[in-house]
Amino acid sequence: MQIKELFLKIRNTSYLYIILIIGVAIMLLSGKRAEPEHPPSDTFAFSEEERLEEILSEIDGIGRVDVMVTYYTSQKKDLAFEKKTSQRTASQGSEKDEEKTVVLSDGSPFVLREIYPEVKGVVVLADGARDAQVRKSIHDAVVTAMDIAAHRVCILY
Repeated sequence: MQIKELFLKIRNTSYLYIILIIGVAIMLLSGKRAEPEHPPSDTFAFSEEERLEEILSEIDGIGRVDVMVTYYTSQKKDLAFEKKTSQRTASQGSEKDEEKTVVLSDGSPFVLREIYPEVKGVVVLADGARDAQVRKSIHDAVVTAMDIAAHRVCILY
């Protein structure tokens, strides 16, 4: 009965609007979530950059290293599908209906293969890249590790 009495006491609707606005604001603020640093679709690229940074940091004289890898497309997965074909015969001829459904394994789609994206280019920022020998070592390591053409690698210091 307390709520009913409260509404009877509040005759001015401006108080109701204020309460309503505060309630909506609380709901909106509680619904916001911090986004992850790297979205799930970007985890492949992020892990490749981390691995390359680890490898390059082992080169003598390289110092601090940052790597950025760009791709033409994102990682794709080929899923398994099950085709069900039904045929109906009518007076005017026969009709085929085809239904495709994703094959599930333990509740998740069954992946036939993963298609990794083609690398567009690699940028390496390294403190020790001022030295020509270190720069050549970085260049050779990136070209070999990423299996890309030499002109797709940019090394900065």
